[in-house]
Amino acid sequence: MGRRKNQSGFSAFVFLLPVLVVAVLAVGGLVIYQHHKPSSATNSAATSPTQTTTQPQSAVTQSAQPNPSQGWNTYNDTGYAAASGISIKYPADWEISIPGVKKIGNTRNPTAVINEREVFLPSSETPKEEWNTCAVNVSADACGAAPGDKTLSSKEFTINGLAAYMATMQNSSGTYHVTVIRGNKSTPPAGTPFVEFTTRSGNPTALSTYASIMASAAFPN
Repeated sequence: MGRRKNQSGFSAFVFLLPVLVVAVLAVGGLVIYQHHKPSSATNSAATSPTQTTTQPQSAVTQSAQPNPSQGWNTYNDTGYAAASGISIKYPADWEISIPGVKKIGNTRNPTAVINEREVFLPSSETPKEEWNTCAVNVSADACGAAPGDKTLSSKEFTINGLAAYMATMQNSSGTYHVTVIRGNKSTPPAGTPFVEFTTRSGNPTALSTYASIMASAAFPN
């Protein structure tokens, strides 16, 4: 009888052993979790998004680009053979010269002089053709570049919606720059005005000013 009782107790111990092991592991795991559990303040800081005071991009106001011709004088050309009607803005220390006819402004600086010439051609002529070729049945005076002048660089573009041509030229006197602008109206019976502007400005600052002067060209009338 005593032996059976011992066997019965041993069997119960064997049965309870896994239960005890699971309980010990559970308690141990709980202790470890409590030890390593992050505090509520730390957890809140980790999960809350960082607040910034950056203004939206749309709220940033960009300053307007300065107008290079602001405060300049305005020259409205009434023509000398027939009215071309072109208008340009130019600095007070620059001079617009129509050789043998008139001067607008006054300067002693040779790099601040722009020569103007007007010709009247059919509207089918392009500014590039006006400068580089002689139109049919038009006098040689309609040809821009003098014989022997070399084109160093050139481009066709528009100025305030007007067809234009720009070139850097070279001859025995040195380098000069030309801009040809075609008017947007014809003047019967003369034709469509083509206005040539040339300068010998070699200084980068002067050339930048020349480009701004040309960018202001328009035929407002």
